[in-house]
Amino acid sequence: MTIKEYFKLNWFNKLVITIAILIVMMLIFQAGVTVGYHKARFSNSWNKTIASDMDDQHSIFYPFMPDKDDRNPHGAIGEIVSIKIPSLMVKGPNNFEEIVIIGPETAIRSLHTQASTSDLVIGSHIIAIGSPDEQGAIHAAFIRIMPAPPSGSSPGPRSSGTTSPGMRLPNRINGFQP
Repeated sequence: MTIKEYFKLNWFNKLVITIAILIVMMLIFQAGVTVGYHKARFSNSWNKTIASDMDDQHSIFYPFMPDKDDRNPHGAIGEIVSIKIPSLMVKGPNNFEEIVIIGPETAIRSLHTQASTSDLVIGSHIIAIGSPDEQGAIHAAFIRIMPAPPSGSSPGPRSSGTTSPGMRLPNRINGFQP
């Protein structure tokens, strides 16, 4: 329908089309509000249950707590620092600690092979994907055990050379030879 055709319609048809457009716009807006509310509720739950002691002015963590980014409610990446099956604590790249809950339906893989909870050890690096609960924990649907990043390396593209004494990176990445 073009604008010329729209103006040729009688007033009732114009009213119906205008109301339909407004309803669609309100539904899209409400979807955005719902997603934002869900993310804020997760972050708030985490603050109430875990970070409340750290937010005290007399805590040694207080200088580091303000102005930190909100956590990702649907996943965690980092090093396992504590294991108490069915939960584990993962320390992320920004030194955030996330609680990951393992359920009977959680798929665990080590790179491309099947793994189990016995393969999860302190110091392992993992990526966990799941859904949040009211206490700020992540109920994992999928966990992948990854190799540890090279010590002393910085994120980003790598070229041949060394990142730390005695450690050599490959010249070839994903079949590409420079």
